[in-house]
Amino acid sequence: MSVFIAVTSFTITNAGTVDGVISDPGGAITQLPVHASASFAIPGPYTINLNNVIGATMNFNDGNLNINKAAGTVPGAEFTVAVTVA
Repeated sequence: MSVFIAVTSFTITNAGTVDGVISDPGGAITQLPVHASASFAIPGPYTINLNNVIGATMNFNDGNLNINKAAGTVPGAEFTVAVTVA
């Protein structure tokens, strides 16, 4: 018997020392200041932007969340991602 566990939503927490901005698949912009969290559940691509540098990209589709580190780095940037599964 195989069991499929799917990601149904995810939460990003800014654990660093620099504010972030998250763009979601619908084009909405979420400000993510230091120590703040935001939850997301819309399938599609997400981008974390830090001082006009892309810190990470994510793709949330078909119950999977893929996180890709971007080429740029920003000192003090640190984010945690927690997933909700079903």
